[in-house]
Amino acid sequence: MILLRSFLSGHIRIKRTLEYYDAGIGPRVPFGGGFGPTVSAIFATALGDYTTLSTVSSMPTGGSITRAGNAYYFDNTGTLQTAGANTARFDCVWNGSTWAPRGLLVEGARTNLFLNSASPATQSITVTAQAYTLSFYGTGTITLSGASTAGPLVGTGANNRVTLTFTPSAASLTLTLSGTVTYPQLEAGAFASSYIICGGTATARNAETFTLANYQNRLVESFYIDEATGGSWSANIAPSATSPLTISTPSFGWVTALRAYTNAYAGDISTPSWIDNSGTTGNRMYYDSTGALTWVPNNLAQQSADVSAAFWASGFDSGNTPTATSINFTSASGYKLAPFSSGVAVGQTYIFSVVMSSGTKSTANIRLYDSGGGAGANTNFTLTSTPTRYSIIWTTTGSPTAIYFGWDNRVAAGGDGTTGTINVSQMQVERVTYQTSPRAYIPTTSAAVYQPRYDYDPSVTPATPRGMLIEEQRVNLLTLSQAISTWGSNSGFTATANAVIAPDGMQTASLMVPSAINAYIIRQATNASAVHTATIYAKSTGSTNAWLGFLDFAAGGIKAWVNIYTGTAGTVTAGYSLSATPVGNGWYRVEFRQAAAAANPFFNAYVTNSDASATAVVNGTSGVYLWGAQLEAGSFATSYIPTTTGSVTRVADVVKLTGSALTTLQGSAGSVILQFNTARTAPGFIDDSTGVSSIAYANASDWKTFNGTTGLTPTGTYTLGANSRGGLAFSAAGRSSSLNGGAVSSNSGTFQAISTATLGRAFGSIYLNGYAQSLALYNQRLPDAILKQKSTVGSPY
Repeated sequence: MILLRSFLSGHIRIKRTLEYYDAGIGPRVPFGGGFGPTVSAIFATALGDYTTLSTVSSMPTGGSITRAGNAYYFDNTGTLQTAGANTARFDCVWNGSTWAPRGLLVEGARTNLFLNSASPATQSITVTAQAYTLSFYGTGTITLSGASTAGPLVGTGANNRVTLTFTPSAASLTLTLSGTVTYPQLEAGAFASSYIICGGTATARNAETFTLANYQNRLVESFYIDEATGGSWSANIAPSATSPLTISTPSFGWVTALRAYTNAYAGDISTPSWIDNSGTTGNRMYYDSTGALTWVPNNLAQQSADVSAAFWASGFDSGNTPTATSINFTSASGYKLAPFSSGVAVGQTYIFSVVMSSGTKSTANIRLYDSGGGAGANTNFTLTSTPTRYSIIWTTTGSPTAIYFGWDNRVAAGGDGTTGTINVSQMQVERVTYQTSPRAYIPTTSAAVYQPRYDYDPSVTPATPRGMLIEEQRVNLLTLSQAISTWGSNSGFTATANAVIAPDGMQTASLMVPSAINAYIIRQATNASAVHTATIYAKSTGSTNAWLGFLDFAAGGIKAWVNIYTGTAGTVTAGYSLSATPVGNGWYRVEFRQAAAAANPFFNAYVTNSDASATAVVNGTSGVYLWGAQLEAGSFATSYIPTTTGSVTRVADVVKLTGSALTTLQGSAGSVILQFNTARTAPGFIDDSTGVSSIAYANASDWKTFNGTTGLTPTGTYTLGANSRGGLAFSAAGRSSSLNGGAVSSNSGTFQAISTATLGRAFGSIYLNGYAQSLALYNQRLPDAILKQKSTVGSPY
């Protein structure tokens, strides 16, 4: 069987399923019964790379073998080869028709007691009362006598190795050979290890160590076949801050593959080719691998590989002649400045970067400014013949409605006025928070690109991946969400703007120190009557008695309290709920929910000195840091949406499955396994976009499928906010489903015909509002036992 496996790098790797023989059972297939996914991706643990060692003959980058002396292995022609000291052995095994690659052979020390094994003859060997294993290749026979009468050991073919494990008495063991016997070996141990050429005295093979020199701070999963059992396993090697990592499993066997899971130090996660995020048409915030709240990787510049495209002439354009990858400045006053206007407001930070090299002109002045009247940023760079990325950064001022970016040759704008050609490529404009240098280049064509949100948990160090965040559209109804110190109706504070680093890594949080015993923040939003949820980032200035008390959105009166030093909720009135989630550096995101609907709601909170109190400590120092207030229509909070002078809409995350992922779901038979984490009881998991049927969804913390006529729901429910996994298998005969390894439910319902598939959504409008952590699709209907196994969190795909 040939399996296609696609990981987050977007690469397709071909891996041969390895078979082994289990005495009394027959041929067995490792790795989950041999059912490999057509495509799979892990969004929560971020596959940095996947190396298949069972089909290659070269060491992965940074890998090495340490071993004193020679060792031996069979190549793909069946020839016995010698590996010198510290040399890897990529071993092959006869599978009945060819010598197939098995993996990187890693073994402990063993000694061959069979003398002159290259020209074997009958001989007697002194043994002790312990387990020994006898082995050889060929069609002959070895008969045991003396210390043991086990066997005889009978050969089955010239390329087949047969083995016999036995425990003799402490005496002389006679091994009598007949017929064709090649590569004989007698070794102490309960299983056979690789063949050791033995001369006139017993010959030892020294132990080996496999190390990886460039995998520090990463969790490495090692897949291997064990010589002792013939079984196939995987073992995790804990992250290490030092290098190298030692692959200690197997102690005897073949390493068949390596998978390295990145952590916060390894950077952002990439997206497989069969994920299409182009339907997500706006920017969104997420916690990145540093634990900071920032904008998802984005490129706002259209036609990033073609500066001759109309987009680059749609702003201000004069005195130049472009090709796709060059600009010829024909005038000292030439310029090419393209616009971006969607959502532009004051206080936003952008980076413009471009790869440039010299043509007939060796300087280039790149420029980034806004329409609010500020000077903007520009730098006149000296270019070389080597393509190099150059960048500038600017934070908008005034009341801008657009930003402009590109090249400006005019002396008055910072250029030098010289004419000639420069080479340009990979243009990128990105909105950022704390970043000061450009992130990885993102190609664009006719629209801006906003990548999926691979979110991290900021409450731990280093931040850990949580998965691909997929949410519905929401609106932050509050204006000036970050400038809380400027809210005009606040009362009883000495307020300081930009006092401390906020969760986005920028010094924009407000310090609110009570100057009166009744100290509160308040801001009204405009909205029709609806259920609303309020959130705000809060941090104590150091006092253990720093509390916030939240008021009813319409009727007033404090209804719930939270200690923002500990994140512990205090008194909460019936009909309201409150929670505080740590986000690192002493900050909490506090969520206050009210069951009753309200029109034109107020965001109103008191700073108090204790639970169930309305008064604050007034000493001139004790207070709170506040930032990132949000008021949204809905019964639960979603990710933060920054605002300035008006409310802001965050578009829904639209994640389409395309290519091999889609064709798998369109097949006559298939299976899907999704691991997820959501705090919602009725989310969408995978949508077919018909609006009347759905591949996977929930309405009571369960796992359902519905073909438009009949549904299927396995037993059990998932725990809110915990990692869970659901599986669905289908064919013309019907469907089967399992949740978290529970009992499989089946019926004869067919799987609906689909034209599209969307991850994290159901019935066109019900969203996951949580994390897609991993996804595997199979182009066959998994047997119920395998479906149940693979639907268990942590089970290999």
